[in-house]
Amino acid sequence: MNVISSSYYSATRKDGVCSGTLWRQKEPVSGSSSEFGASLNSLSISVSSSASPDARSCDYCILVGCRLECYESQLVWSRRDPPNVVFYVVGASASVKDTYEISFRLVSNQGTHLLCQATSKECRNVWLAAFQAGLELSLGDFISEPTLLPPEPQAQIKRFVRSNRSYCVSCGAVEGGKPPVASPVKTNSSSIASINLVGTKSIGSNVAPMTQYGYEGKVDLCEDCATAQGLLQHVEFYKLLLQAAQHEQRVLEKARDMCWKTILALEPQMKSESSEQDYSEEPMEGDIKDNSGSTESWSQVDRDTDGTPSPPDSWQSVEDSPNMKQSWIHLPPNSASTVALLEVVRDPTQFGRLATASPFLESLRKNLEDGIIGAPDFLEQLDEKTKKRKESHESVAALKKQAFRVSGDLGCAMKLLLESALSSPSRRGSAQDDILICILDFLLELCEEGETTTVGFYWPQICQIHLRMLPAANTSEARRIELYEDFLITVSCRYSVHLALDLVWSHTADLEESLGNPSCSTSCRRRRHAVLRFVCELESVLFDFEGCWGGGSVSLRNMLSPTGHQVQLLQERMQQIQEMRMRPTFELCRSGRMGLLLRTQNELLPEEAVLEKLRVAKNADYFSCHLNFTRRLSDIAEKLRHKDVSERASILEQELELLNSSGTMGGDPLNRVRDDYIRVMRIPSAEGHVFQSKERTPVLLLMEVVDEGASKEEEKLDERQRVHQQADISEANTCTEESEGGDVLEVFHERERAETDEREESASSSPLHTPKGTRKTSVLEAGGSRPRTPRKDVEDIVNSVAVQTLKDIVLPDIKASSNMDADVTATLNEISFEDQVETSAGDETDLADSDAKGESDDLVSSTRKKTATRGLLDSKQGSFDDSHNSLAPTGDVRRDVLNAIMLRGMQGNSIAAGTAISIQRSLQELERKRATELLLRNEKEGSSDEDKSSIVQPVGKDDAQPAQTCEEDEVMESIRLLLIQTRVAQGKLSAIDAAKVLQHVSLNRVASGNNLGDEEPGNDCSEEDEVTTIDAGDIDPRLVGCGPVPPAVLKALTLWKGGMVNNAELLELVKKDAAFIRHSVLLDSENVDKLNEDSAFWGRFAFGERWAEKKSRILSSSPEGTLPGWDLLGVIVKSNDDLRQEAFVMQLVELCQEAFDLAGLELWVSPYRILATGRTTGVIEMVRNAMSFDALKKRPGYGKGGLREHFRRMTEFTADPSEAFRSAQMNFVHSLAAYSLMSYFFLFKDRHNGNLLLDTAGHVIHIDFGFVFGIAPGGSFSLEMSTPFKLTEEMLDVMGGLRSSLFSEFVTLFCCGFLALQAYRDTFLTIVEITCEDSTFKCFEGKDTNEFLDKLRDRFCPNKTKEETVAFALDLIKQATTSYGTRQYDLYQYMSQGIAA
Repeated sequence: MNVISSSYYSATRKDGVCSGTLWRQKEPVSGSSSEFGASLNSLSISVSSSASPDARSCDYCILVGCRLECYESQLVWSRRDPPNVVFYVVGASASVKDTYEISFRLVSNQGTHLLCQATSKECRNVWLAAFQAGLELSLGDFISEPTLLPPEPQAQIKRFVRSNRSYCVSCGAVEGGKPPVASPVKTNSSSIASINLVGTKSIGSNVAPMTQYGYEGKVDLCEDCATAQGLLQHVEFYKLLLQAAQHEQRVLEKARDMCWKTILALEPQMKSESSEQDYSEEPMEGDIKDNSGSTESWSQVDRDTDGTPSPPDSWQSVEDSPNMKQSWIHLPPNSASTVALLEVVRDPTQFGRLATASPFLESLRKNLEDGIIGAPDFLEQLDEKTKKRKESHESVAALKKQAFRVSGDLGCAMKLLLESALSSPSRRGSAQDDILICILDFLLELCEEGETTTVGFYWPQICQIHLRMLPAANTSEARRIELYEDFLITVSCRYSVHLALDLVWSHTADLEESLGNPSCSTSCRRRRHAVLRFVCELESVLFDFEGCWGGGSVSLRNMLSPTGHQVQLLQERMQQIQEMRMRPTFELCRSGRMGLLLRTQNELLPEEAVLEKLRVAKNADYFSCHLNFTRRLSDIAEKLRHKDVSERASILEQELELLNSSGTMGGDPLNRVRDDYIRVMRIPSAEGHVFQSKERTPVLLLMEVVDEGASKEEEKLDERQRVHQQADISEANTCTEESEGGDVLEVFHERERAETDEREESASSSPLHTPKGTRKTSVLEAGGSRPRTPRKDVEDIVNSVAVQTLKDIVLPDIKASSNMDADVTATLNEISFEDQVETSAGDETDLADSDAKGESDDLVSSTRKKTATRGLLDSKQGSFDDSHNSLAPTGDVRRDVLNAIMLRGMQGNSIAAGTAISIQRSLQELERKRATELLLRNEKEGSSDEDKSSIVQPVGKDDAQPAQTCEEDEVMESIRLLLIQTRVAQGKLSAIDAAKVLQHVSLNRVASGNNLGDEEPGNDCSEEDEVTTIDAGDIDPRLVGCGPVPPAVLKALTLWKGGMVNNAELLELVKKDAAFIRHSVLLDSENVDKLNEDSAFWGRFAFGERWAEKKSRILSSSPEGTLPGWDLLGVIVKSNDDLRQEAFVMQLVELCQEAFDLAGLELWVSPYRILATGRTTGVIEMVRNAMSFDALKKRPGYGKGGLREHFRRMTEFTADPSEAFRSAQMNFVHSLAAYSLMSYFFLFKDRHNGNLLLDTAGHVIHIDFGFVFGIAPGGSFSLEMSTPFKLTEEMLDVMGGLRSSLFSEFVTLFCCGFLALQAYRDTFLTIVEITCEDSTFKCFEGKDTNEFLDKLRDRFCPNKTKEETVAFALDLIKQATTSYGTRQYDLYQYMSQGIAA
């Protein structure tokens, strides 16, 4: 006996599948050879050497229907590798001459006779029952199904066969050599037209049975045919599972009808007997109770809603079951009905036959006969299994979906989705299926309501759950997979083609991991054929193919290349599956697949059919074009990787020119979920850049795109409004040319106010958004949304009450601890509380105005992105006390954190002690703000309606008016610099005066100081001086100090304010006018160059060309610039790099931003889009106006002063240098604290200066998350392993040192952010749990999931109190400031990679 596995498995029959160990041996029978085996015998080399049909073997066997698959071991089955043999059984019987009664005989449809032995007599009976049920299910299909003829070998093939070369039985490919004729053999005919030589691929390594040709054992196949054959075998197995599920459903329904028919037939007799009895409310002696102790009547059994009256209440006493101490079971109310029901279930001809076909029914019958359950339970479980109580199911599902909606936390829904879709075998059942249906319907309802972006945020986890579900091993799993795939297809085809692209990229990346890689993980390899089937089906539904099958060529490209026969068989099997789907037992409320299947039978109205075809055509065109576009970009990046460094730039330009000339571009390169499409129109070839890297070549590309949604809004503008705007602009231009200066300014402001009123009126009455290019109101403009100063009486009360309140605060006594050093003790003793109160009260004389100004400046300068999704986190989950944003600057928890830091400083923590003075000031400021808000709120509540409008409340984080976009601010700053440079070029302003003007010093003050006397006499007089013109500061406050505006610039600003030109066009018009003036004055190009070099204010652009200027420059030269909705995007295309892990980390970063916002914290993060388009390819969104610390340190002039001095140079020539410097420092602190928290929780490593960015506003941004969650360069010996996060001396110097107020702000925000993320730890753990199981990410490889999650949970400190958490956070900061590994790792990167330390 050839025993392959030492482990024997008993026969188990459940959910339509029978599995276990069998010994089998082929029995010789005369005349049993298949007529289709002649060609196989003539080519003996086509049979795999591992296939020994006559040998006795021990296999792990799987039986579904009448298809018997025999594997070498259970491990081979778990990996879904090809089986040794496959039999379609047409006959099975017990062996007569078997003493041990463990043998039985089988006959296949190819005439093969087998003698099999089970591990025991019980196992043999299980196998025979399974064979009997399978034969009843599918015998007719295989008897009538003709077997295809295999390809007949040609003379040329025979010549290769004689040379001992392997030969693919499916397509005729021969291993090695050059083909005598170059022609493919993938044809629909049954013969081979020519020979396909595979080259260096080994055909013998790919073997599988080919039952369509009559080959039950393994035969040699090429790689492509082996993959297609595996897909065919999977589809056949999946079809049999669905067929078995529906067959069992029909059996259960027939059994239920049989039982209820018997009970209802006895209803007249039960009525007559019940009328003669008197039933009391309390059960009499001998009555029966259920196991819970409550009485239950027969009328409580659910029945069909056909109006049939229920039997009356009655009880029958029975003896206790011997298996239970106290057993009470339900019985029908009449002995006759009880006997009748038991007679039905014991009938071997009818009910017995049904029980043989359904293991569930057999188990139910056995429980009834043994007294484990009663007749009501028996019928109730039958009703539950057959889904006859539809009304109750629908009501419960509606309640569950309402609960999800009220909770507002999709993280909880994802947790339930994971548990219901991947429930353990002990928990599987109809209840889990109901929960799964409920959650999927809830997500579909969100999509229907326009919340596709919210669902799209969790789309990676939804895709990962689907991958973990594959493949189906039994009918229960097949039903859940059907539901889940129906949901995926519905969302992809009906609501968002962008999610369809993400779905395809996720699954094709998994295929790249598994196909052709036998060493991949078991979970990844076993689902490869199921993933192929689903991707083909998704594309078929998306493209509206007939029969929902035929796709795959666009999504899979070269991954699937079946022969003609394989395509034919796949179509036939899928057609049978679609027919079974037309008779579902249950389905989703919105089924896109079912809708398509029904449309093939029920014709739509002509108008509906045209609209549907148009929708399908647009989705299919976008889907296919964007897939091909991203592949071409990845191919370009991969091609450059193998080229010499000196040739890459020219090759990139050539490739981009070729791509532009092709005329076929794709959609949004970042594939953001949205309602409308974004199309790439052109890629400027000269703007591309190739980064120098040893292993990969990231390519930076700028893409001109057109937003179809914006173009639609542009077309919907009322023509009357356009004519009105043109008339106003013409009138304003006329007044500009003819009127005097004062009149011109008055007319200009009058026109501006009229346009503002008209826009507000239009916005309030029209559902349309503000047209693109229309200027938004600035919070800095006079008369706009700037908050007014509070009244003097309220201000005096605030100051006096706040000071008294702060004096009454009981702060802990600061005494020297035994473990505190002398410096810390001295610092604490120097604190004078009275002095701090007086200082605080004296400095803040205009609280509301200063708060509003600080908030406005922060909003204008910040480039922070708000999450577009709703409900990513539950605000109730992270609530502290009575307010979910109590971590805000005036919140209760913020005050508790400050007090905890003070207490920790007394206990000896050097970090907390060093910030004690600043912490006390923060506490005083917090109490003062709280007192102010309380007084203003009380006065507002007690005042009349007229007085309420005059009382101004302090502007908080949530009450601030929306600021202008960062791009608009950059445009105005660039225009300001251009106007000043133009005046310098004209000789009307010296370089020294320009520096003063850049600090918003009035030109009148400059002139009064005789600073203009240094100008050359020839350039001092001008005709423009004789006429009073409009000052730039009167047009926009951000242009203050720029002097009179040239007429061309004034016209451009007028057009911009009227919404006729956008930001980029405005900047380009100003640039052209400035260039004309400079060249007309300075004809010598050397003077122009010298001017640019000597102008001190030009040093403001330390980061090079701003994004707004780049966009304006490209717009002016683009042939597509006149299209409505034009925009510019910057992306980085990467190859030979797996970005799936980085995309997952960025998802966590977005969740952190959501948590910070819900908590009301000032922490700042910058999530950017990372799109993995394959296993080794992807696209990354470019971070605008930012530069790495490494590149910044290598720029000329950085040297002295380090990072802090760079901040001073960056803010030197702003309107208010000291305020700008302070603002940049605060931005640095807010972002550094946020990324430090994420670095600790998610273990960000490889944090050298090439992976840290600094933007123009001073924010720190982390990039490159290839080393997270415990993996780091150097492994366990990494220098960073002992460092919680990176905090260098240079960063501390920017904040002013360990005892500065900014470092105190950093400490406070770090502790508050820790508490905010701690409150949402369950959501983070859910996302990580879904992603890490069966994941191929490097950070999850070889790690135990439970241990990994436990470590992540411990980092959130769930069992610590608030004070203990703050103390732990302070210890982390102390550890980071004294880390030796941070400095050493920066030094190592400098020595090895040349990255600046």
